[in-house]
Amino acid sequence: GFVDYTVQVTVAEPPSCFLDDSVSDFALGTNNSTFVSEGNGGQVILAPTVGENFVGSSLSADWTAVPWSSSGTASVSGGAVAVENARIGTNADYAAGAVVEFRGTFGASQWQHAGWVKDTDFNAPWAIFSTFNTTDQLYARTSDGTNTLIAGNWIGTPHTYRIDRTASQAIFWIDGTQVAVHNFTTSDRMRPVISDSSVDGVGLSVDWLTVTPY
Repeated sequence: GFVDYTVQVTVAEPPSCFLDDSVSDFALGTNNSTFVSEGNGGQVILAPTVGENFVGSSLSADWTAVPWSSSGTASVSGGAVAVENARIGTNADYAAGAVVEFRGTFGASQWQHAGWVKDTDFNAPWAIFSTFNTTDQLYARTSDGTNTLIAGNWIGTPHTYRIDRTASQAIFWIDGTQVAVHNFTTSDRMRPVISDSSVDGVGLSVDWLTVTPY
């Protein structure tokens, strides 16, 4: 016949472990080859050409702020920069082959722009995301006069924007989806610029920005 046996197994509780999953956690470490990004709520990535989380209460020395008028402001607070009737740009500029990516919120205001620009005076050439002359729509624009309306509602909520600059094109992405491609051939070096030129109390804010290659 058969004999039934009861076997008692004792399983030890799993050991406690450490968990790092936020910017503040990752920032406790140091490594010259990596950068703590606010992307996805906090992550460690290879060190980009430019990596800016807009922490503290003022812009870093790598950026310059210029008001469009005496009332213009560029303020850093709560891990973001907000421009109102002002613009900011990196002091350094970059050749074709670079990619700018940022997490930003466009407001319901005309003439808000962010992307690649020759200089903070907004001289051409440029390749930008822009509200253009509207308060409720977003465009991909290049300085040759090409303006592509991007279908969807992008105003008032944060999204991840990216512009790839090649030797002959500007390629626009939102939240990982390609939304426009413009012919864009120039040998000029360019820099990331964030701008709002309206005086209406509705600014453009950016949480973080990177320029690659890594």
